[in-house]
Amino acid sequence: MNISIKYHIPSKELDFVNVDLKKDNKLFIDPFILKKGETRIS
Repeated sequence: MNISIKYHIPSKELDFVNVDLKKDNKLFIDPFILKKGETRIS
């Protein structure tokens, strides 16, 4: 089951990956990109 199905959100409206909740999802974050980013989240 994906997040979009569980919470009834159209998948095209998600700002992030529509992850599968029944398996492990690897997430890789580049610390250099976060340091150089100019967005609120970085």
